[in-house]
Amino acid sequence: EAGIDASRIIVLEKLDITGGNGKFDMVLFNHAGSKAQELAGIEDSAEKLFEDRKAGGAWDSDARLMAEAEMTMQMDEWYRGMGIELNYVYDTRSHLAEKDAYAGEELLDGIEGRVKELGVDLRTGTRAVDFIMEDGRLAGVTAQHGGEIYDIRAKAVVIATGGFCQNPELLAKYTAEGTEKLRSSNQIGATGDMVPLFEKYGFQLGHMDKTTVFSFMISRGRELTGERVAPQSYDYVQVNVDGQRFTNETVSYGLPRALDVMAQPGGKSFMIFDQSMVDFSFRIGKHAKAGLIEKADTLEELAEKLGINAENLVQTVADYNKFANGEIKEDPFRGEKVPARPINAEGPYYGMQIESAIHMTKGGVVCDENARCLDANGAVIPGAFAAGEVTDTSANFSAAFVFGRIAGQQAAEEILGK
Repeated sequence: EAGIDASRIIVLEKLDITGGNGKFDMVLFNHAGSKAQELAGIEDSAEKLFEDRKAGGAWDSDARLMAEAEMTMQMDEWYRGMGIELNYVYDTRSHLAEKDAYAGEELLDGIEGRVKELGVDLRTGTRAVDFIMEDGRLAGVTAQHGGEIYDIRAKAVVIATGGFCQNPELLAKYTAEGTEKLRSSNQIGATGDMVPLFEKYGFQLGHMDKTTVFSFMISRGRELTGERVAPQSYDYVQVNVDGQRFTNETVSYGLPRALDVMAQPGGKSFMIFDQSMVDFSFRIGKHAKAGLIEKADTLEELAEKLGINAENLVQTVADYNKFANGEIKEDPFRGEKVPARPINAEGPYYGMQIESAIHMTKGGVVCDENARCLDANGAVIPGAFAAGEVTDTSANFSAAFVFGRIAGQQAAEEILGK
């Protein structure tokens, strides 16, 4: 777009594949100004997105939030120019490629195709191990591929290396006690390789203690179930190996819930539900088809397959259904304020072992609205740009693309002297 020879752009990826979690993410949150919204009759604007982010507790500066909102409104047109189509919106801003197809896979396939088409120098299995700093400017990186180490000098560097969910030492250093004990649903490359370099060269770090802990990851792999209770459509109970409930299932996030799960016998917990959840939830349905969820005609049979106490499970579901049916007013875990839908009295029944997982670290290098990295005094570090989970941000998956584009545009302008 800027008129730079794409073959002179070098992309380093330390893993042997590109894309990270993006290929497996179900939705692109906070996507706005899209064709799908227009067709669905949803009116949106940068101002609405800005206000929603503020109301949602975003700690980013107003300038960054507005830059994010304004660029978000441009992303759908940009994507479609690359053949990427997010054609289904299932609430105000959550987009899928189609009703039954993830957005992440569509996005990454399209972007990877565009990178190949442009002739960008993409080097997989290659990691940045040091910065080249010259007179306060980030002038390149030292790269390592196998046993080969070499310098790459550049007029601008965009850092998009992810967070540190997969680094227990950094989690123990920066985040709440106990977080380092959790497995992560994040991609295996999220080991925070840049954090020591940021510290070494005086980059400013912010909100390093902030994380996102999800309550629902399938224990046999790392797939997120992504479920919250939606009583009008489905519900479930969460039990331990003794077949007994121990927590409020409506709480989807947070370390206390995660530690509660870990404190159960054997550190195990299970999600138990009926056919309505499989039919309603795209993700659960997909996991069921993939064989990641046990299925049985009776609760006793399901308990045997999962290795949990059958007698207690039957009684637990019966007790829960009394609350869901209104026979008792208050549930011991949910109280009386949260409505519930009963588990079907007839099978089939489904269950899977689940655990809480750290999904994202939210802290990282501090950047301005132009994705430029700042030093400890708040001054711009020339040549240094960053986007995604490596940055200090309250945003999520979508903002990695949004600020990735901003970083690319700003880096190009710096290179061209604009």
